Amino acid sequence: MRRRALCAMCLAVAACAHDTPLSSRSDGTPTDWLKQNSVPLATVLPGSGFDDLAPLQQMIGSAHLFGMGEDTHGTSEFFHMKHRVFEYLVNRMGFTYFAIEATSPESDAVNRFVLTGEGDPARLLSNLYFWTWNTQEVLDLILWMRQWNSTAPVDKRVQFAGFDMQFPGAAMDTVVSFIGRVDPAQLTDVTNRLSCMSNYRNHGIVPGRPATDYLLQPLAFRYGCQAGLQAIYDSINADSTPYRIASSPALYANALHSARLVQQYEDYLANSNASSVRDRYMAENVQWIRSQAAPDARVMLWAHNYHISAMAGWMGSLLRTAYGDDYVNLGFLFGSGQFNAVGCGPGGSLSACVTTLVLPGSIEALFGATGQPLTLFDTRRIAAGGAAAAVLSVPIAMRNIGAVYQPGNDGAYFSGNLVPQEFQLLIYVKTTTASLLLPFHY
Repeated sequence: MRRRALCAMCLAVAACAHDTPLSSRSDGTPTDWLKQNSVPLATVLPGSGFDDLAPLQQMIGSAHLFGMGEDTHGTSEFFHMKHRVFEYLVNRMGFTYFAIEATSPESDAVNRFVLTGEGDPARLLSNLYFWTWNTQEVLDLILWMRQWNSTAPVDKRVQFAGFDMQFPGAAMDTVVSFIGRVDPAQLTDVTNRLSCMSNYRNHGIVPGRPATDYLLQPLAFRYGCQAGLQAIYDSINADSTPYRIASSPALYANALHSARLVQQYEDYLANSNASSVRDRYMAENVQWIRSQAAPDARVMLWAHNYHISAMAGWMGSLLRTAYGDDYVNLGFLFGSGQFNAVGCGPGGSLSACVTTLVLPGSIEALFGATGQPLTLFDTRRIAAGGAAAAVLSVPIAMRNIGAVYQPGNDGAYFSGNLVPQEFQLLIYVKTTTASLLLPFHY
């Protein structure tokens, strides 16, 4: 991949540029400039007031989409900080939607709890299937959303949504249930067309067969499956008026979207470059969420740094193309500490990992040298920063972990990033702890 190819080059350049410690340089150094142009934050903990977050008002401006990333999927401080920022967005900036890197139908059940109090929030969080979100930190955010909605005016209430497509089981069941209700004569045909996905759909937390199995199927099978799923979507779309009358506009929209999610999953299975396909569909689903909300609704997105970034091919770049400056993104960085990931436990299982490596010349090293343990930075300042900010205007090493980690290979998780083009805002956390994982129960 091109980014990996330039990684070694950018690390070498960065290391040479910082042969002397950043913290020992004289006035006008990158360290001084970054410290002067960053906003110290008081705490990551939600419920701690908003005075230090006030600069976000101008940084985000009038944007209706605000993406918040994370360097790892298992860092408590990232989750707490995103919760705290969401409180600010809701209280001070009128945001009413929270959307996360999780499957849409299951997220709808969480939304019912957030709006009405219906259901057990811990169980509903389990039903998103992602260990990454099945944490006390995310549960606390859901409980805060419910508390907010219990007293907020109707037009200020917040909603919970998902924009991923990796678990199609609930979407398939939604389509079958909807057709059985509004057009039972078509139910057998729809069920038959969906049957090509029966071995690949999940049944709750139990996954279907992997994509490698689907790719081994004859082309005639895969093309037939694709055509059948398209026919289901086209049929629901064509009969929109009678189907709306027989159900409701909301149920109809949900059924049509569910049919589309199944198509997306089939294409995800059928494509050897599944990662780019997934990001394309996550961007499409964010656009669908926007289309269902009021025209002036403001939405916060929660995903990995790369998904929310404006790097070519990732979800954020597609949103930037679609919405321009109406999409603003924020990435997270950390110096050292703990985080949860697959690969750190016995046999490569999920467990708490630890890294102490702060790669010389990396953006993490630059933030660490400022001495600020928690800071907010607007990368749009770099363009006017002159020579002191030049190191941030070219490829610079930046850590990227996600959900999987190989202990002892810390340096492999740094790659070259063109920060001003990829992230408009950054939050740096000096020291981290692992998120508090919750047990799954259904």
